[in-house]
Order: sequence, then structure tokens, then C-alpha cells
Amino acid sequence: MKRWRHEHQGNLWTRGSGLFVCCRLFGCLFFTFVFLFISIVLSLLLWIEPPNVEIGEVAPVAQNGSAVQLQQNPLGVTINLGVPVSVNNPNYFSVKFNSIVADIFYPINNTRIGGGSLYNLEIQDHKQTNFTLPFSLNYTETIDPNFQIISDIANHCGFTGSAASNINVNYEIHLDFKVLFVPIKPTIKNTASFSCPISESDIADILKAAGINLSGLTSLIKMLF
Repeated sequence: MKRWRHEHQGNLWTRGSGLFVCCRLFGCLFFTFVFLFISIVLSLLLWIEPPNVEIGEVAPVAQNGSAVQLQQNPLGVTINLGVPVSVNNPNYFSVKFNSIVADIFYPINNTRIGGGSLYNLEIQDHKQTNFTLPFSLNYTETIDPNFQIISDIANHCGFTGSAASNINVNYEIHLDFKVLFVPIKPTIKNTASFSCPISESDIADILKAAGINLSGLTSLIKMLF
């Protein structure tokens, strides 16, 4: 068979014009490179270990002397918060996050009530990286025309006579990072729970500007919920 192919087909590598020979050699080298690259990447992926991530408790972050800023137009309040994160990367390569963007939603009508972002974060290999993910709750009367959200927050904070409880919010975290030059952009959805970050006087100021007394908030809550 080998002799017959040599006599009737000749040398396949040099068969045809110079253009066909170049294309044939280029195609062979290209697919060989692709095969080797995929083999190397898959071999490296076998040794990847998931990083150990520890998330601390949400805490107020002071800006300009206070973590809470009241605003008048539109009526509302901004609460600056931060969550400490510790990542232990046991792998032999670092991971660079181009961006970490979080969107916060209050469970009532799934209303977007804030968010935060962090850019150009590098998780180094074989090291523990500690950072704080900043975000803020931005409440305004434009997103809560019936004061359901602020009433629910006041109720969770224990300002209406009921026992204080944690505030629950839904969040989406959009990640943009690279692993071995491969871009990855997943979205993480979950629920966070934290203690009341606002004082009774702050709530009272917001309600007073809206024409509502804190003492009469209990009846408003019963009417709304």
C-alpha cells in the first residue's frame, strides 16, 4: 500500500503549487499549536483548587465623619457600608478582577436600593488577600412613594415597639476576571442579612420631612402590611 501510494500519489507535502504547499504547512502547524495549547490548559486545570473565601459581617463605613448622610431633594438617606472579605488562593497563578459590581435589592417589590463596585483587584497566588467590598444603601422617596420600605426598615430596627431583627436584602454580584488569560464573567445571586445600620433619630428625620411622626408609624405599618 505504501509503495502504491508513493507511485500513484507522490509526495503529498509538496504536491501542487507553492501556495498550496504553504497553506498545507501553515494549517498543520496551526492545528498542532491549538492541540498543544488545549492539552496544556486542560492539564493545568486538573491542579486548580478552589480558593477559601471568608466573608465577614457588614459594618458601617464612615465618610466625612459619618456613615449616614441625609438628603433633602429628593428626600432620602445614604448609608455607607462595607463587608470584609478574605481570600486564600492556594493555586500557582494569581487572579485579577477587572471589576466587582454589586446591585442591592430590597425584598419589597424587588426595588433596587443601592450597590457598590471595586476595580483592579488582584488575588495573588499562594497568599491570603484581605479587602473590603464597599457598597451603599441609597434610599429616596422616589423609589418608595408609599413609604413601605422605610417603614419596614424601621420595624426591623425595633423603632416601632417590636423586637429588632436583621434586615434582609437580595444582591447580585457581577464579576469580571481572567484565569490563565481566559476571561470569565459570572453573576452571583444571593441574600445578605445584617443588623440595623441607621439610628432612630435618622429615621425620625426622614419621616418628619415626609409629614409622618415616628410615634404613629406603627399604625402606618399595620395599614401597609
